[in-house]
Amino acid sequence: MLINEKQLKGYLNLLNSKNQNDVTLAWEYLMNSNYKLIISLDDIEYKIQYLGKDKLIKEIGEYLIPYFESDNLFFLDDKLFKRMLKGKQIKVPLDYSIMFDTNFASYISRFVKGKLNEIDNNSVYTVIDKLIKNQFNFDYQFYLLENSKTIGNKESERIVLESLKDLELFKSIDSDEYRKSGNVNYTISEEVAYKNASKIFYSLYGSQMGENILNVIKERLNNCILFLIGMYKIQFQSKKSAKNKMIELKKYINEVLGVYLERESIMAYEYFDKNRELTIFNKLTKGNKNLDREKLIAIIENTAWDLLVPRVMEISISAFSREVFFIPYFLTFDQGLKKYFNLINAKGILFKKDTINYTPFYSKKSQDYFKEKNIDLRDLFSEENREKRYRIHEKNLRNYQEVVSKELDELWNIINTNN
Repeated sequence: MLINEKQLKGYLNLLNSKNQNDVTLAWEYLMNSNYKLIISLDDIEYKIQYLGKDKLIKEIGEYLIPYFESDNLFFLDDKLFKRMLKGKQIKVPLDYSIMFDTNFASYISRFVKGKLNEIDNNSVYTVIDKLIKNQFNFDYQFYLLENSKTIGNKESERIVLESLKDLELFKSIDSDEYRKSGNVNYTISEEVAYKNASKIFYSLYGSQMGENILNVIKERLNNCILFLIGMYKIQFQSKKSAKNKMIELKKYINEVLGVYLERESIMAYEYFDKNRELTIFNKLTKGNKNLDREKLIAIIENTAWDLLVPRVMEISISAFSREVFFIPYFLTFDQGLKKYFNLINAKGILFKKDTINYTPFYSKKSQDYFKEKNIDLRDLFSEENREKRYRIHEKNLRNYQEVVSKELDELWNIINTNN
């Protein structure tokens, strides 16, 4: 996304920014390029609040994953920067939304159909109750992307549309009446809800912007699947130290994956180092007699979607931050997923207006992290290896099924080999 040396210098300065002044100095290298920035800072002159945020965190914060490492956020684009230089008052237009997965969407459908048991699903029921009472913003972005592979199958499409209809009915519940009496009254008919659902469905699955987003997500998902296969292969076939396993993973990244995934590489080392917080990777174990190839693929794909949550949040930030700055949250009851996120939240994200081009960055930089572990990653970033990975990645894009099938065969054999 950064196309010249000047912009790259600005970006590198952002990585080390601690306060508002650092950011504004870095922005001088990024001006007039249609960039927007959201960054978490240690020191900030003002703290921006957006409507409903405090109540959101108070009511259901224990079930939410934020994208950024703190709420101490600073926002910038050329328009805001020019106002700052002139000493004018700055008003930052903000919006937020909660995204959720297929699992939670199914709970809402059951609620709408009167089939959700409050006793058996106490936490879920509590969150649904508070979503209605407080009219918190939520969207279907992750749910729709997670179900994109069903497109083309009429029965699967019918199920997604039915779920979207239920979500639209749920969104229309009269909040005032519910708070007063506990009664659920819908303010739209099922027919209107279905029409709304169809518009939402085809806005993603039938538009050019939707096709662009789906293509990006598919590529990111495939990268995560291939990364996980390599990580599990190394974990299950070797009793080496975490450091030596990481050296093997580095080779896999260069020779098979063709993409360096910063966040996931740090998490892989933590997994190799037996970090008990990373329970999301424990769904797959060696020697599981109940595991067949179909279940293996399902576990890896489901875990890949977990890894994809921040990527979808990033796409949402860049896609929805046109007239406003958009702040996403992810709703989950999976404590393992929350702990995964908490190990490395984003410091900031730089993105181009009216595109889905973005560059996230972290306080915990992977090169510094691995340097502390006495692991040298510098050769990963050599010109030779960058070009090599590019060629491999382009090849993978053309032959993904062939590549992933081969790697899965190897993982399957490793899992089924006696220690």
